[in-house]
Amino acid sequence: MAEVRLPAQVRDPNKMTNKVLRRTGKVPGVYYTKAHEIRCLQFEGNQLNHLLKKEIGLLQLELDGETLPCIIREVQRHPVRGDVIHIDLYGVMRGQRIKARVPIHAIGIPVGLKEGGTIDMVQKELEIECIPTDLPTFLEVDVTRLRINDAIRLSDLQFEGIAIHGDPNSTVVHVVPPRLEAAPVAEAAAAEPEVLREKKEAEEKEEKEEKKEKKEKK
Repeated sequence: MAEVRLPAQVRDPNKMTNKVLRRTGKVPGVYYTKAHEIRCLQFEGNQLNHLLKKEIGLLQLELDGETLPCIIREVQRHPVRGDVIHIDLYGVMRGQRIKARVPIHAIGIPVGLKEGGTIDMVQKELEIECIPTDLPTFLEVDVTRLRINDAIRLSDLQFEGIAIHGDPNSTVVHVVPPRLEAAPVAEAAAAEPEVLREKKEAEEKEEKEEKKEKKEKK
């Protein structure tokens, strides 16, 4: 589990709009808890954008001398620039079970790759439930034993202190067989209309010449 510290300041939404706040290099955000506590916050834009390039588990929010454990619930980004324009943080209590989505890292090289197959990560992240201190930055899935057409399903995964949500029969990762070359067939199919067109043009030309000869004989 990785703990990351993030400084923040309280903001008054009635004094400055989010748009004006962003012009000063700040990013607006909200911190809320299960007990309906809500705090409007602001963060240093550069610091927040840099932090969110990492995979984050539990986040320690530093606010007015307090350290508040929380997780990231939602990040809104600018549709063109991609920088963060708003963030929602959910405060957690010690011992309280929380739900979060955690990325998956495939570990090892599947046997099937040496057989010509390709690894396909069907699910890039999983929804899990655990206490905050057990929240991982990511989950590792060993794919070494996978041969062609082998798969790891949700029911195959077990992690201490963590409950995984989702369809137990859903595929997490599998190795697919090599794709058959379809180019020659495609080329033949494309060439066929060309041959027919040339044949038709030749027949039309021959028919015109025959008609011309008949007229000349008359």
